[in-house]
Amino acid sequence: MRDKPVFWAFMTLLAEALLIVVLIPSSWLNKINEIEYGWMQDTYSESSLKRLDDETNDWHYRMTRETGLSEWMHWMFFPSEEAREREKGMSRLGEKVWFPYIESRGKALDDMLKTFLMRLGSVFIWLPLLILITIPAFFDGFMERGIKQHTFKYPSPFIYRYGLRAVVIISFLLIFCLFSPFPIPPILLPLGVLLLIAIMGLVVVGNLPKRL
Repeated sequence: MRDKPVFWAFMTLLAEALLIVVLIPSSWLNKINEIEYGWMQDTYSESSLKRLDDETNDWHYRMTRETGLSEWMHWMFFPSEEAREREKGMSRLGEKVWFPYIESRGKALDDMLKTFLMRLGSVFIWLPLLILITIPAFFDGFMERGIKQHTFKYPSPFIYRYGLRAVVIISFLLIFCLFSPFPIPPILLPLGVLLLIAIMGLVVVGNLPKRL
């Protein structure tokens, strides 16, 4: 029973992936990219936006070209001329329906990968602030735990348990947003990471059991 939330979280992410692969048109994903890029232009400076563009293009090239993923996707989703010729002799259904659909799915996957990398790069822009928040949050949590270890104060199992649940839920939501086929404001993911760090440091670490 304890693994049930994890199971349903996994199934939700799997359903999201299948939704993108099977149904979401490439034109919609392009529209998402345009909307989110416009938001990023309003949020980030010109130098930060240029660095984001460069990093996204570099990551995309490394993931698709250097790993061979691009060739695999081309083989998987873009039929060869021989396959097209064979289908022409048998039926027009493949040429008019099946092949265009398969090609559109390959294009949609590539567009979703670009969207994912841009969202991830948007989080990395906030990395200096995330580090500044992480150090005092965990330091405060460990100090609080140290005080409880050497005094008669006891960590709260209730706060610890629900803090862990909050960490799991926020982590799931962050992953869901990274792959979401809907526009995500660029400030949302960094704020989610900040909240995750704060809960882990101040709530979870601060209420760790005295003996692990």
